[in-house]
Formats: sequence, structure tokens, C-alpha cells
Amino acid sequence: MSGPTPDPTPIAPDGAPAGGGEAPPVIEAVEPAGSTLGAGGAAALVLPDAAAEDRSRRRKGALLLFLALLVALLAMFSGWYLLFRQPITVLPLPGIDQAELPHYVYSIYGVTAPVGVAVSPSGDRIYVTETGAERLVHIYDAKGVEVGTFMPPKSTAATRIPVYVAIDPLTDDVYVSDRPSASIYVYDKDGLFRRQFAPKTPIPDFAPLGLAFDPQGNLYVSDVGGTVHRILEFDRDGGLVRAIGERGQFSFPNGLAVDQRGDLIVADSNNGRVSVIDGTGRQVGAIARGVASGELGLPRGAAVDGNGRLYVSDSTGHALRVYSLDQQTSKPKFYGAVGTEGLGDGQFEYPNGVAADGRARVYVVDWANDRVQVWSY
Repeated sequence: MSGPTPDPTPIAPDGAPAGGGEAPPVIEAVEPAGSTLGAGGAAALVLPDAAAEDRSRRRKGALLLFLALLVALLAMFSGWYLLFRQPITVLPLPGIDQAELPHYVYSIYGVTAPVGVAVSPSGDRIYVTETGAERLVHIYDAKGVEVGTFMPPKSTAATRIPVYVAIDPLTDDVYVSDRPSASIYVYDKDGLFRRQFAPKTPIPDFAPLGLAFDPQGNLYVSDVGGTVHRILEFDRDGGLVRAIGERGQFSFPNGLAVDQRGDLIVADSNNGRVSVIDGTGRQVGAIARGVASGELGLPRGAAVDGNGRLYVSDSTGHALRVYSLDQQTSKPKFYGAVGTEGLGDGQFEYPNGVAADGRARVYVVDWANDRVQVWSY
């Protein structure tokens, strides 16, 4: 999970005679098993004991029967486990209250290779991008029931790939990035196409990917089209406020989020880390790549809830990792993780986008399992 784009001697024999001819076979004299040499070197043949052979056959038969029973028991246990296993939760660090981690509620099915997700604060509208099949954006209600779909005008499935999605906090309009067409499409909350987002100043090699809004309605876009991957901030009129990112700083940044302080959270996917960027463009916090507790493999999605918790989907770690953001410094502190690799409820196969609503619910795109999982406190 895949999934939505990280951009996974014959030797010649010895001893052949000179001239290329075949070496003659070497014959050695071997005393036959079960024989003794008689007088004058004649071999006296000793017949094997029939009872001993019978006992040997019975022992071999019993061993084969035991091995067959053992294999059958293992197969039965494996089948039972796959059918009735419960979601596996990676426990938080010692001293962390389990209540700080969400629990699995239900899954939304009906999407093929989903990547991005956004949800209204009340949770009554859930938007999910689909990068396979019809390549639509699906709309679900608070119960996970599909209530509509939308697509850009004058477009076919062969020419569109909706990737990430974000909701304008001031108008409830829905923004959808379409990297292959170098476009961001804008819809109303019910999926009616409104317009195409157009920066006031043209952006060379523009390839939008991740999307996020701050509380003032400024739009952040991860741009991965040029030689320098960066984050672009636009004002309400499409004017470019600033570009964040120097050469080599980011590599295919995907998920974006804005915390309560106004700091930008960047899932720097191919660098395997998360960066916290303040209003001056300076990195003030980070989550590193690694295998230690709380470190990341391939982060794809990022979201912040109203309680200052940061959620990061670790695609290759097949888990949702939960952090707190220090209100003074915005530095992430690891709480714990939920999920593990698998097909069952509460398990992931390459999770991607993440969103949080105002009802203490967290939405995680489960890319390779073709679903969105809903977790709650």
C-alpha cells in the first residue's frame, strides 16, 4: 500500500581430462551392508531380522501420522485465528493513559484505492478521493452512507486522478488536487463544480498534491512538479503568500495540516519524517525516520484535532501514530499507535490520508484494503 505515490552461473566441473574427453568412472570396492567376511575372504550373507524391519515400519508410520495430525491442527488454528481475531492495538508508552488513543468503530467501503479524506467539523460530510476504478470523489454522511459523487467537468477517468482533498473553513467549499492535470478543482459541499483554482501568478511546473487550510482560509499546497519540492501558501484571492522549502528539504511531501498555533505540519513522505514549520518558515519540531518508538517509515497523512493531538499515518508501518503538540513549542510528543498490518477490522494495508472532525473521530484511508476506517475516543 501501496497505494497512493510514494514516488519496492554455471560453473564448469573440475577434473575433466586433457583433450576434452570424458573421465572414466572410478570403481571402489565396498563391503555390502549386512555381510561378514568368511574364511578366505568370502562374504557370508546375513539376512536381516524380519521382526526388526516390522518394528521400524511401525515407528515410521506412527511418526508420519503424528506429523500429519500436527499439520492439521496448525491449519485449523490458523483458520480460526483469521476468522475470529480481534483488532490488534499497539499499546502506548508506559505512563500514557489508554484513553488518549482512539478505538476502532467501523469502516466505509465502496472506494477503490482511496488516498485522500476530508471531513466537515460536524462529521456530516466525509469526502474520499478514489485513484482507481472510476477515479471519483465520494461523499458519505455521518453514518458512512454514500450520498453522492463528483468529478471535474469535461473530464474522463483516463485523464483525472483526484489525490487529496480539503475543506475551506469559511465557505465549506471542497478543494481537490489532480496532479496529472496540474489542477485544483473547487466544488460546493454537495459536489457541484464551481471553478478551477488558479494562482494569480502562474506557477511553473505546478503539480499540486497535499492540501490544507488554516483557520483564516489560507490554502497550503504541496508542489512536487519542479526540481525543488515545496509548500506554497495562497491567500483568499489566489495570491502567493510564501513558498516553503529549499533544495533537498522535502521529497514528495504528501499530507498537510495546520495546528492550533498556526504552524504547518508536513508529512515529508520520501524523507520518512514529519516537519513542523512556524510562520517564518523555520522548522520548530520534527518526527524522525527510524525504528525506535514513535519514529516513522513512510508518513503519508497528517491531521490535527481540537485537543492538540497530531495523527500521522505510517504507510509502511501499517499503523496510525498519535502525538501531542506542545502548546508552547508545537514539538510532537509520542503517545502511542493503533493498528497493525492485516485485513481485519482495525488493521491496515498501507494507510494514507487522515482527517479528524469535531466529534473526536478520526478517519484513516486504508488504501490497499479499499476502505476508510473510522476511529473514535
